[in-house]
Amino acid sequence: MDDLPARILASAAKGARVFLLDGFPRNLDQSDYFEAVVCPIKTVILLECSDEVMLARQLPRARFDDVPENIQRRIRTFRTTTSLVVDSFRERGKVQVVDAEETPGQVAAAVSDLFSELAETGSKKLEPMTGSQAECQAEGAGTIISISSQ
Repeated sequence: MDDLPARILASAAKGARVFLLDGFPRNLDQSDYFEAVVCPIKTVILLECSDEVMLARQLPRARFDDVPENIQRRIRTFRTTTSLVVDSFRERGKVQVVDAEETPGQVAAAVSDLFSELAETGSKKLEPMTGSQAECQAEGAGTIISISSQ
């Protein structure tokens, strides 16, 4: 099991009451480890869009590894491995889906609204995201955003 990312997050999360995990957990082992060692994940926000939209959004970032072949590989990994994590949380009623086919600004607004809703209805208060924070999340469409509270 590759639990190094989970162990690092577990160490960083000590003492935090609420925190946001972007793109984590990526597999069931990480999910199980994190929930056993740190705390249960309360909500998973899935930014859902087509492979074409994911590719189109990642190419302009122009990171050194953002070439079509690498992006396609990341998408395949998401669809095969990370989707099992999403399914696990979906079975427990913990997944909120945001339509990420919309423009990044619209996705950011939807994520921000969802955070505000979670802050109002959750047993633990969450800080609503600002527009710029939500915009950053919208650019990574297809990722998991996990919200945990201790």
